[in-house]
Amino acid sequence: MLLKRLFRLLKSNLVSSGERPIRPEPADFSGTTQQADYQRTTAPPPPIINSREAAYYAALEVSPNASFEEIKRAYKMLIKKYHPDRFGQDPQKRPHAETVTRELNEAYAYFEEKYKT
Repeated sequence: MLLKRLFRLLKSNLVSSGERPIRPEPADFSGTTQQADYQRTTAPPPPIINSREAAYYAALEVSPNASFEEIKRAYKMLIKKYHPDRFGQDPQKRPHAETVTRELNEAYAYFEEKYKT
């Protein structure tokens, strides 16, 4: 719906300025021409990752296409937030902090090895 309006607006601006459209408009937006055009203009799909790697991305709270620098920054921030020494006086939160820290260390070690090459 939004694409139809945008296409009409662009076409009307081209026609009103006296220029010819770059390519002819498809007669109907439900045809295969429009779908093929849409597929060419969308972003490429995200890289295929395994479930373990996806869990590591989730643990570090970064997107699957994050660079190693972004992963490193997220790791440092989360380690500061969940380090067990911050919860030394609270016996209920410390075990959770230890678990989260262990997961973060495992995820960072995986990505460090992956991006080492």
